[in-house]
Amino acid sequence: MRRVLVFAVAFIALSLGSLTLAAAGGGCHVPAGTTEGKGTDVKVANCSFGPTILHAPIGATVTWYNGDYLPHAINGLGWDATVPGAVANPGTNASHAFAVAGIYPYMCYVHPGMAGIVVVGDVAFNPNADGAMTTPSVANVAAPIASAAPTAPAAVAASSSIEPATAIVLTLAAALAGYAFASLRRYRWPDGALGIRRRHGVHPR
Repeated sequence: MRRVLVFAVAFIALSLGSLTLAAAGGGCHVPAGTTEGKGTDVKVANCSFGPTILHAPIGATVTWYNGDYLPHAINGLGWDATVPGAVANPGTNASHAFAVAGIYPYMCYVHPGMAGIVVVGDVAFNPNADGAMTTPSVANVAAPIASAAPTAPAAVAASSSIEPATAIVLTLAAALAGYAFASLRRYRWPDGALGIRRRHGVHPR
């Protein structure tokens, strides 16, 4: 009987721990490599921004569409597409208008390593010795904003991305609790006392 109770408690604790990891950004594996494109739309999928480096005209409003199964944030230095401390849930979008030419790195503070760059206007990157322009590394350009990123909010745990997991855990926990309760009832005496009291020399019938 004790094994049943111990198993139930351990299972619930393990499940809650898994949910905590998911809420903190677990399960998001940022792919290697970058992509580059022009326009005003960025698709968020597979824990990456596509294109990773977006070239947009001055005055453009860039929109990030979250087509991923996890919530994500879009935060830069001095600007945000999502409100600081908030996220864009799956199926939603976030936008930001860029009125001044420049290079705007950003990142998802919920998932470290997930970053992108918006290049607004005809802005030159780091020149090579021959005068050619070199596209900067997303990791190098976005690195300065990592230290300024806000702490992941507790609200992420309540986002729609982990609601199915929560339902599964609660369902299984309820099933285990019901099994434990039913097992306890099997060992009850008619007078309501627990059936196994070996220290008193009393054994179940």
